[in-house]
Amino acid sequence: MRALAALAVSVVLLLTGCGGDDDPPAEDTSGATSGTSSGGDGPALVADVCAALTGDDVTAALGNGTYVAEASPGGGCEYQQDDPRAGYLTVTQIEGADGGGYESYVSAFGSTFKDPVVREVSGIGDAATVATGEIAMAESNQGAAVARLGTVMVTVNYSESGAAPEALGESAEKALRIAVEKLG
Repeated sequence: MRALAALAVSVVLLLTGCGGDDDPPAEDTSGATSGTSSGGDGPALVADVCAALTGDDVTAALGNGTYVAEASPGGGCEYQQDDPRAGYLTVTQIEGADGGGYESYVSAFGSTFKDPVVREVSGIGDAATVATGEIAMAESNQGAAVARLGTVMVTVNYSESGAAPEALGESAEKALRIAVEKLG
């Protein structure tokens, strides 16, 4: 259920915030950057998010159990624990200029969550925002975050059964910090 909820949040945010139809970079399992980023501002998209941001990286950053990384069917990476009630994280990178960019992505939090708590975060990329709340299409809380690095956006969605919204926001922020460090 939480994977479905995280996927729903990702889909809504991508559809409302990023409507471009450009093909993603070619698949590369080395973890190296693809070397392309429109506008030449900031880092290039990473070809393999799971190789660049490992389960061990997420485990160390979140400190709430052991995470295993697995490539996400829609791109990016999923980080799961053995216990289905434990933390679940998705991380993606997208070209931010498509579909209105960072500001559109942040404004989509309003339609993704019921009564979201949205806050800007300093010290992560060029700009970063964290949102928490009940998912509009499900009855569960989740934390989501986005950071802009030049024209590239790094997104995270974090859920954990029974966690308070504040804790979800803190975990989403920690995950965004390590993701930007490793992917940027």
